[in-house]
Amino acid sequence: MKFKFGLIGHQISYSLSPKIHSEVGHILNQRLAYELLDISKEDLSSYIEKLKKGEFQGFNITKPYKESFFDDIDVLSKVAEETKAVNTIYSKDGKIYGDNTDVFGFSYLLDYYQIDIKDKKVLILGTGGASKACGYVCKHRGANYMYASRDKSKKMDKKVISYDEIYPDDYDIYINATPIGTTPLVEQSVLKPEQVTNQIVIDLIYRPKVTKLMSYAKKSYNGYIMLLAQAIKSDMLWMKRDINIHDVLDKVKEVISYE
Repeated sequence: MKFKFGLIGHQISYSLSPKIHSEVGHILNQRLAYELLDISKEDLSSYIEKLKKGEFQGFNITKPYKESFFDDIDVLSKVAEETKAVNTIYSKDGKIYGDNTDVFGFSYLLDYYQIDIKDKKVLILGTGGASKACGYVCKHRGANYMYASRDKSKKMDKKVISYDEIYPDDYDIYINATPIGTTPLVEQSVLKPEQVTNQIVIDLIYRPKVTKLMSYAKKSYNGYIMLLAQAIKSDMLWMKRDINIHDVLDKVKEVISYE
């Protein structure tokens, strides 16, 4: 069987997802196709229909639609329900399932780089779907976390402050869950240089490898490992098979280079 998957989002031409999933298919000796689907919000429902009809076997969801599919999903995973964000959908037994593999991906990133966040003071930058996945992991790993946003009215599981209220001495770790600083706006940063002192910076962006925000920090990590881990986890759900994520991730990482 040949599988057909896709990434639904907007302004996503930079994405490495087609290469990643194609390489996973090659490693697993599985025929699959993966498309970038840069669409408007008005077109979202039509892709749910394509999924129901079997034209696609699954979709990843990225900015700005991770919170846009809830009305179309019949069965939410526990993680997706708690985070209120979906990045992976698929059809099973005539129903649409929704999951959040970003949670797995971010947790994998922390383990991969041996970053211990227990009892650490963490500030998550942004209040979108990716930030909710990070908040979920912070909560379950015992971090003292909160969010920063331009919109303090956002309903989150923790307090939301404005960027003007950030005092560097209050935090051990910054997590950038916004798209600010990614290709093509690589000269932008969500924080000012003086707001980054001795914090570890985890930037979920992977293009460029070193964002402007990361350049301000003494120690920083980008989101490439998270990207790989969440992608492989999605493949497991779509293809309904167990995959040794560690082995496959290392093989994909060796093959796919990027700037």
